[in-house]
Amino acid sequence: MEYKKYENIFRLEIIRTPLLMFIATCAIQGIILSSSYHFHPMAKFLFFPYANQLGSTIPSITLANQMRDQGHEVIYASRGKYTNVLVDKGFPVLPINEISYHQYRRHIDNNNVDFYEPGLIHHLIDKEIELIEQVQPDIIVSNNRPTIKITAQLMQKKLISIVIPSLSRHYGHKYYVPENHFLNKILPIDDVNKVMPEAMVRFAFLATMKHWARNFNKVLKEFQLPAVQDYLDLYEGDITLINQSYSLFPFKPLPDNYFFLEQNLNSTFGAPHDWAHELEEHRRAGRTVIFVSMGSSALKSYPLVMNAIKNLVQQNDRFVLVSNHVGLLNDGQRPERVYVEAFINSAQILPLADIVITHGGVNTLSECMTHRKIIIGVPEQGEQLWNLKYAEDMGIGKVVSKFKLEKNPRLLTDALQAVVNDPNYHARMESFMQNKLQEADLREQRENIAAAISRLLSH
Repeated sequence: MEYKKYENIFRLEIIRTPLLMFIATCAIQGIILSSSYHFHPMAKFLFFPYANQLGSTIPSITLANQMRDQGHEVIYASRGKYTNVLVDKGFPVLPINEISYHQYRRHIDNNNVDFYEPGLIHHLIDKEIELIEQVQPDIIVSNNRPTIKITAQLMQKKLISIVIPSLSRHYGHKYYVPENHFLNKILPIDDVNKVMPEAMVRFAFLATMKHWARNFNKVLKEFQLPAVQDYLDLYEGDITLINQSYSLFPFKPLPDNYFFLEQNLNSTFGAPHDWAHELEEHRRAGRTVIFVSMGSSALKSYPLVMNAIKNLVQQNDRFVLVSNHVGLLNDGQRPERVYVEAFINSAQILPLADIVITHGGVNTLSECMTHRKIIIGVPEQGEQLWNLKYAEDMGIGKVVSKFKLEKNPRLLTDALQAVVNDPNYHARMESFMQNKLQEADLREQRENIAAAISRLLSH
């Protein structure tokens, strides 16, 4: 086959999959193929998350749980490093090739997702078509997999797309040029955002989105399908679900087929921690609990943050540190007032934290806002900077540059001390959250999504 080289690349990925997860996946696969169900579901949903990142895996579980609870059949297509999360939630999983995480990060760290060459796009579409022909779903659900938009058209399947706010053209917050953007490298100023008009920054963003779509348009032309306007178009479906808590981020008026996908506790994962009560004791003793939640992909900033905060905790008994090590920091020893594990159950720990240091992923940021936790952000990728700048503009957090932190670790601890000692941050958070999040709104969003899917199935 013309795209054989990609098959060899993806074959290497499965070798990295943990053995137990692979065995569990194969066993569940056998259940699917044997068709030994005891009920006749209303419809069949096939989910395609990008499972090499938690941020592109967890959001889909909210919708998958809702559809499964309504009696629909839900099947996942995944081979990423977090496929085990889907298996643990009881979903059947079939293997599908995904972009290598290392390849993804190599480009993203340079503020670029322009790694979808036509041959790779064709290869991914071929594999998606094979699986769709096997499963015969009624609806396809995609989370951060842009090739699915083309595949759905070729297979004439209905598509639900889950998208982060910044990849929606209806995002209402202003854009920023990331620190690793080439403009910041060639211009002799500290931050081009300080001198570039907002309209010019948005123009640069949309021009980049149009550039990233060019290889997809080459493939669309080969299939005699209409071209997309830009990369953002690839994340729009028959129904588009914006991955964020309702009303927390600013948005322009949304089209009728757009909805907010509110995450729930059933979407999280991880066992409860038997040491959580110790955090309550620390807080009663007047200590400040710092929760470092840098996501599953903060490869560069996480060590910087952890080293700075661990030193602070060891030097000042006023502070307590909680964090997951995301496979990067696990020395097997737990210093006093430091709690580090492979995964942290955020639903249990976040209410016990006083300050959250985060990369600025929309999932973590929404949870922080919902629990009224002050935010210190160290962004690693472009959209995380936009999210954190919004929190900073609202006066509920501070942003610390990863690049400046590399040169001066004290920037993080100085920001932490400033936030802890300023009660105005908490007052602004309370004001910001007042009437922002109402349970009635959440129920309405879930009901609207269910109604829209019902209409989609009936057409």
